[in-house]
Amino acid sequence: MKIYYTATAKFSQTTHRIWKGYDLNWQGYIAWSNLRHVKEVITLDSTLGKNVVERDNLLDADFLVWEDYIPHLYTSLAYLRSKLAGKDAAIYNLLAVTKEPTEPCEALYLENFDFIGYDLLDVHGDVSALTNCGGFDNTFLPEDLNEYGLLSTYQKAYTIKAALIKNNPDEPHATCHVWAIWRFN
Repeated sequence: MKIYYTATAKFSQTTHRIWKGYDLNWQGYIAWSNLRHVKEVITLDSTLGKNVVERDNLLDADFLVWEDYIPHLYTSLAYLRSKLAGKDAAIYNLLAVTKEPTEPCEALYLENFDFIGYDLLDVHGDVSALTNCGGFDNTFLPEDLNEYGLLSTYQKAYTIKAALIKNNPDEPHATCHVWAIWRFN
């Protein structure tokens, strides 16, 4: 299993963000998503989990993951941390991730990281089917997600992944990859 690293902006009731000219405030997001129990959205979604590291294809080339349409994954935690030097750690989450795990990650130990759940990211690598599609009530409900807007178990992640495409064959964001996510502690 390959582990990659990224840093995403925190998105919770204490943060504020503008996206494509729109005010992406927490209250509006919660009303739209109906995820009233979520305390913080932690995701690889490019809107809700905005990248906080400026990518430099030339300087970063040896440390970037060159696949999956996700431009902000790094192969080296030490290198990513060097790029985060000087940034306020209170504004971002430092994450370890793996795509399409072949075994449950809930009990997998990663030094200095806590497992927080599974995201379902569309195959283009930029939209979370769990937190940024307005809901797929025919496949999962808000209470299926944990306090971070993620699925807590391997079994539930793969069950919902299969049901998404079965129940929504014409929806482009229903074809997903499962991503396991750990947060730096």
